[in-house]
Formats: sequence, C-alpha cells, structure tokens
Amino acid sequence: MFSETNYWHKNKYFIRSFIVLQAQKQVAPYAKFACLDACHLTGKFKGMLICAKNQDSNGTIFILARGLVPREDEENWLYFLRHFQNAGLANSITFFMSDRDKGLINAVSKVFDDIPHSKCLHHLSKNFKKSMANKMQIFYNKWQDPTMLKNTKCILIS
Repeated sequence: MFSETNYWHKNKYFIRSFIVLQAQKQVAPYAKFACLDACHLTGKFKGMLICAKNQDSNGTIFILARGLVPREDEENWLYFLRHFQNAGLANSITFFMSDRDKGLINAVSKVFDDIPHSKCLHHLSKNFKKSMANKMQIFYNKWQDPTMLKNTKCILIS
C-alpha cells in the first residue's frame, strides 16, 4: 500500500492524505479514463473523501486512488492529482471526467495539460435542474394562473 500524508499539524493530526493500494496500481494500466469526484464526510471526522475511479466493460466500478482532504478546492485537488501522477496511475488515462467541482477544472489543466477533461452529463443535468428549479416553478405558476390562460390563444396539450 502506498500512503502519503502531506504534513502534520502542530496538534498531531494530519491535514490530507493520498492512498492507493497495490492492487489498484495493478489495475491502473487497463483504465482508459478516470472519473474524479468527492463527497463530504459527515461522521465524527469532517472533511472530504476524494477519489479517482473507473468503470470496466462489465459495468464494475473500481477505485484507482483515494484521498482525505479538509475541503474541496484547487489546492487539495492539485495535491491529489500530483500524487496520482507520481504513483504512475495516469500513464494509460486518455481523458478525465468530473462534475465540475470547485477548483478541479483548473487543477486538472495544471497537472495534466495534455489530457482532455470532460464533464459528466448526469451531474450537469442535476446541477441544471437544481439551478433552474426556482425559475421553472415561477414559469409553471404563471401558466396555472386562470387569467393567464384566458389571454392565451393556443394551449399545448400533452
């Protein structure tokens, strides 16, 4: 197992860590893309769990590497991606995919300027629905107004 802790705080707790198992390093040459994502840790220990994962032709998802960081920002993504590159996990990667996280787009372009970075359509549609929910509700409420319907010459029925 390769594990690297960035540095220790004066109160003896680590700030961030990068972890990759030997089995993950053996699978990495077969990975043609990497999905980069993060999730919040909500238990006793707060922070973010960031990871690079892949999916094979059978639909099996496997993790290439993971890291623990205090927050999701460009500095922490740079830390993760540089260790990802130094561990030799990016040698066969042809593109990265993500949900446009904070700082991730800049970090990928700084570390892997020659590898394309695409956006995950599932996350883009979720973000679009989330950002447009209020506007769509206002639009829907206007069409539910009876006075609005009286002034309309054509109504679409679906």
